[in-house]
Amino acid sequence: MFVARQDQLHQLSAFQEEISGFQEISGGDAILRVPILNADSVAAGLLETGGGDLDVDATLQGFLRLLHQRGGVLHCQQEVHALSKRSGGWLVITEDREFYCETLVNAAGSWAGELGRLAGLSDLGITPRLRTALLLRLPAQLFDADWPLVVDIDEEFYFKPNAGLLLLSPADETPSAACDAQPEEWDIAVALDRFQRASTLRISRIEHKWAGLRSFAADREFVVGFDPIDKGFSWLAGQGGYGVQTAPGLAKLSASLLLNAADRLPEQMTPYLQVLSPERLID
Repeated sequence: MFVARQDQLHQLSAFQEEISGFQEISGGDAILRVPILNADSVAAGLLETGGGDLDVDATLQGFLRLLHQRGGVLHCQQEVHALSKRSGGWLVITEDREFYCETLVNAAGSWAGELGRLAGLSDLGITPRLRTALLLRLPAQLFDADWPLVVDIDEEFYFKPNAGLLLLSPADETPSAACDAQPEEWDIAVALDRFQRASTLRISRIEHKWAGLRSFAADREFVVGFDPIDKGFSWLAGQGGYGVQTAPGLAKLSASLLLNAADRLPEQMTPYLQVLSPERLID
């Protein structure tokens, strides 16, 4: 459910025109669905009832089982120290191992740009951005696990029920170096301030707080395909905050390119080959 203040109604209308499938609701209807919302901060909303939550861990474990069944091997905690061309392929050097492959797929998330540079190629302008999240425990009489995801129409915050708690984020996108991200006190304060303005609650305790990195190309489109300079180096990066949702589709797209097997690519994805190609990011 997207919500808008009186001064945001134009953005709400523009969003509804651009993306179909949302039902326009009044501010009162929004508050009936999520009673902690502040009537002074919710003039109208847009509701979509066909969505749902993905079980991220179950999805990941399912893909890992497929990897093992098909002969794949997972090596964890292997920071890449060097990449070099060797015998027509790539030599990957980590702290205590060396790997050789004919084709390298750069699916390093927020480190994708760094690996591009390490390979002697461009980073394609892929930038990691910090995202902060908090878990709040609301009074039992005020909390409802069936509330929808609530998003400010300008994406200044969002919140949703999460395992008996309320997950809150200021939807921040602060440029960051690739790192083990930690939440900043300023971003935590901003999240609480925005939430308390939009709701009738005052928060005195945070159950848990953390931060993660999401990476974006300059045009905020995904980056999938062979590097135009080296056809042995493939990109699967720039997925922002949509990696889990898009993983099956982008995996099919990437596999069809890696195997040069157009028949493996779903027809509806064909128009996106050029849109997502790394070539668009090379000056």
